[in-house]
Amino acid sequence: MKSQVEQVMMYTGASQKDAEKALLDQNGSIVNAIAILTIVPTISGTKHIPPPPIVDAGHDADTLERIRLGRLMADMLSASARNDLRGKASHYPVKEEQTSSVECKEHSVPPPSVSQSTPQTE
Repeated sequence: MKSQVEQVMMYTGASQKDAEKALLDQNGSIVNAIAILTIVPTISGTKHIPPPPIVDAGHDADTLERIRLGRLMADMLSASARNDLRGKASHYPVKEEQTSSVECKEHSVPPPSVSQSTPQTE
């Protein structure tokens, strides 16, 4: 159960106490615990998206539930701030010009100090 608590904490940023409570409330289901602790932002365009069509794919009830939970998890992870790849990510390689500019800044000579002279009066 400890690894389940850690997983819920990792995905939601919740405290250990909140993660344990959510797991107990959801009978140990990690997906449901994450679902109740994750706040998915409301998007104004959502009202224009039609509901998914009902299709009989020939799956049994257990398989349909696993598919539903998998989609729910994918939606939660897509809305997570941790998945926002627009910023600088640690897995992107550093560009050469960034490296050289950082090295230049580290080894640059400090600017000469400007001596303060008193203005001369005539």
